[in-house]
Amino acid sequence: MNKIEEFAVAMSVLLYEMRIESDIMNTLVTPTTNNEVPASYVNLIIDDDEHAHKIRHLIKNDIINYLEQCPDDWKDDKGEYEYQTDVYDYSGHVDSYVEQLYEDTKETKDV
Repeated sequence: MNKIEEFAVAMSVLLYEMRIESDIMNTLVTPTTNNEVPASYVNLIIDDDEHAHKIRHLIKNDIINYLEQCPDDWKDDKGEYEYQTDVYDYSGHVDSYVEQLYEDTKETKDV
């Protein structure tokens, strides 16, 4: 694994944890119908290992894609990758994944 991949994996785990421990229960609405996603549904998804893995994979891949295009971003003075505040934007994958899954499944049938 190269440095970009190592950083992306570490950030995907960190960002996932940061997001699920935030105010996620109070903020999710479906993208098309704008319906609120119930906290019980959010918990069901974020506590499921398979969904957590898929979300972290999405975060990791987007970070890798970004850093392959802009390899000098998010580096410290020693040239090592480090967390910076704009990295947190990638935690939005947690929200969009849960919202879209709820809209695609829960509103029409059970998961």
